[in-house]
Amino acid sequence: MARTKAKRSKMTIAMSFAIVFGVLSGGTLFVVFSGGPTIEHFPSNVSIPFQPWMTLIPADAVEAACVNLTAVYNIGIHALEFPLIRIFNVGYTLGIQNTTLLATYYLPAPANVPNANSSEIIIFQPTPMVYRTLFNGLNESNLIYRQMYHSIPIFTIYNNITGVKTLQIGEMAFFNGYVIYVQRSQNLMGDIETALNQAINPGPSLFQNSTVIHAVYASLQGANGYLSLQYVGFPVQISGTYGGAKVVYVDGKGFAANYAIGFDSLASAKSSYNFVVSVYHGGFKYYIIDNYVVAQIAYNSTTVLNELETF
Repeated sequence: MARTKAKRSKMTIAMSFAIVFGVLSGGTLFVVFSGGPTIEHFPSNVSIPFQPWMTLIPADAVEAACVNLTAVYNIGIHALEFPLIRIFNVGYTLGIQNTTLLATYYLPAPANVPNANSSEIIIFQPTPMVYRTLFNGLNESNLIYRQMYHSIPIFTIYNNITGVKTLQIGEMAFFNGYVIYVQRSQNLMGDIETALNQAINPGPSLFQNSTVIHAVYASLQGANGYLSLQYVGFPVQISGTYGGAKVVYVDGKGFAANYAIGFDSLASAKSSYNFVVSVYHGGFKYYIIDNYVVAQIAYNSTTVLNELETF
C-alpha cells in the first residue's frame, strides 16, 4: 500500500473506532471584509481533541488518516462490508463488523533511494474478543513464521486481497489492543519495527505539531465529532499549498466534509480563495481562517462513501 506523494492511491481505510469526539473548546474571532470572503482568526490557544490512537502516529509522518468504522456502520453506510484484511495462513478476517478503528500513516520515503515510495503503516483496533482470538490463533499456529522484537512477536502473514485475488505478504504485531500491520514495503521488518518503537516508547506525535493542530482545528469548525479525519503534509491539488486537513461528519441534513487548505500566509490564502472555491465547488460555506481556506460541502449517503477514503 505504499504510495508516492505524486501518486496517492485510494486507501482501504474504511475503519476506526467508536469514540464520539468532543467539539473544540475556545472561541474563534470573526471578521468580515466588505466585498471579500469572511476572514476568521485562530484563538490564542489552539487545541484539538487528542485521542489515544494519535500517540501511535510519529511526528515525522507525512500523512495520517482514520475512519470511525463503528459510527459509519451504525448510521447505515454498509457499502464497506468487505474484508479489510483476510489472513490466508489461518483464515481469519478483519472487517467493519469486528474492527472498531483503523488508522493509517505514511513514513517519509528514504532520501537516499531515488523514486522510493513512502511506507504505509496500518493500525487496526479490533474488538477485544477478536484481538485476543486473532493473536492466539497466530501465536499457536505452526504455519506462521515469527520473530521477536522487544519481547513482541512479529508475525509474517499472507493477506488474501479479495478484490484482486492475490496474496500479499505482510508483517503484523499486536500491542495494547492495536494490530500494527505493514505490507508492500521495501523494508517490511524495518518499517514495523519503527512503528513498534513509537508504540512502545511514544515520542512526539504528528498531532502534537503546531501546524497539524491548526490544520485539524480549521477543518473541525462546525463539525460535532467526525466520521473520518485526514491530514496531509504536502501540497494538495492547488499550487502554493503546503497541506491541509479534512473531516467528514454527520450534520442535520445528512453528511458534510470540511476541507482546510493550508497556505503560507493570510495574503496567499486570500489571493487563492476564488480558485479554492472553484476546485472544491458545490459547497454551502467558504471562508478563511488565517492562512487556511475552508470549504464545507454537503454529501448524501451514496456520495459520502468516497469522501471517507480520499482527500
